[in-house]
Amino acid sequence: MLYSILYWENVMYKNNEANSSVRAKRGKKGENLALTMLL
Repeated sequence: MLYSILYWENVMYKNNEANSSVRAKRGKKGENLALTMLL
């Protein structure tokens, strides 16, 4: 389940990267959170 969250956050980050820097940063933050949860 955590892997799915990490994958989803990564996809969302890539999709939002070109659209909005704010959303991209939020996606990146979520990705880091998922990585922390895995550890």
